[in-house]
Order: sequence, then C-alpha cells, then structure tokens
Amino acid sequence: MPLSICLITLLTEPIVILLAAKKDMGKLNIAPITVPAHAINKDSKTFGIILSNASELKSNGNIAPTKVAICAGIDTQRFADTLGDSMRVYPVKGYSVTIQLDDEESKLSAPKVSLLDDPKKIVSSRLGDRLRVAGTAELAGTNKDIRQDRIRPLLGWVREYFPGVSTENYTPWAGLRPMTPNMMPLIFESKAKGIFYNTGHGHLGWTLGAATGDLLAEKMIND
Repeated sequence: MPLSICLITLLTEPIVILLAAKKDMGKLNIAPITVPAHAINKDSKTFGIILSNASELKSNGNIAPTKVAICAGIDTQRFADTLGDSMRVYPVKGYSVTIQLDDEESKLSAPKVSLLDDPKKIVSSRLGDRLRVAGTAELAGTNKDIRQDRIRPLLGWVREYFPGVSTENYTPWAGLRPMTPNMMPLIFESKAKGIFYNTGHGHLGWTLGAATGDLLAEKMIND
C-alpha cells in the first residue's frame, strides 16, 4: 500500500509543482493528495483535515493520508497554534512591479541578468519581455494593500539606472512572506506524529523550496 501524503497549502504554485512530480512519486510508492484545508485536528489514533468546503478527510478513510505536510505560508502559524507546536512565523509584506518592455529600446536597455542593489535592498529579474523589480520589508500584519509610496521607489530605481526603460506599463504587487526571527526556514515534525511543517522561507521561497522540500520528503518517508 503506498504512502499517502496530504499537502496542505494555500498557494497555487506548490500544488502545481507537486502534481508535476506525481510520476516520480509513483516510483517511490507515494500517492500525493492536495487539499485546500481550513483546519486540522488529531487524537491518539487518527487525524482529521477540515477542508475549506467544510467536509472532513480522516486518516482512517479510503483516501485518507498517511502523513500530512503543512506548507501554508503565513497561515502555517494558525495550524501550529491549533496543534500546540512552538513556532514563530510572521507575515512580512514585500512589494514588486512587473514592467512590460513594450518597445525595442526598453527591451535593449533593461538588464538581462538578475541584479541586487544591496544598499537600497532592491532586486530585479528579467522575465522575457518583462522586468520585475522587488523590494521593501513592511510589518503590516496580514494587510495586502498596495501602497503607492512603496511602489514609487521601485519605479524610480529603474528610471535612475536604466533610463531607456519605459515604466508607463507596469503591474504592482504586494504579498506576505512567511518570515522567522532568524530568517531560517522551519522543517520539522509536529508533536502530533505524522504531521510535518515546511515554512518560514521569507522572501527566498523559490530559492530554498527545492532543497527544503527534499529535506522534508526524506523526513516523511524515513520516519
């Protein structure tokens, strides 16, 4: 019987990655289940996952998970509080602008490699015919409002260092990054055996995701 792992995530990207890895998981005799979860509870013999649609998946059912991975970003703290696990993950809001490089001059003038301006805490990445510029760490709870006074410095940075890039057509964004006090991600098993955490990546989710996912998978398979 395969090891059935339930991934709890509030983001779309990890689900897409997990589904793409299903073929390789089959080789390891793992059957992944992805669910949008609202809450989780556990007694001495079983644990239940309360889904967002108010149904419940229990670990003694036909499609029940053998183990659970909680990778829910800032909402991981809510699950940890419910399960009595010690964790400090706080939302830190970051901002970005994605500039459309519509004209030829903008395409030629925009940087073609990723840049880090350490004094100004701004990074940029070339994404084909787009340029993404990101920065700022704001403590605002779970507020996702996009403040223009945070967006203006990002556009100003582009105009200062890459004056040939038109910033007329851009998409602003703000998101909440799950940050720990020491900026190190958390990968461990809950007090409730069979439930694991993978969170606290801060602004380096894509950078650290593959490595921490590998560490988490090893823990879940071998424990």
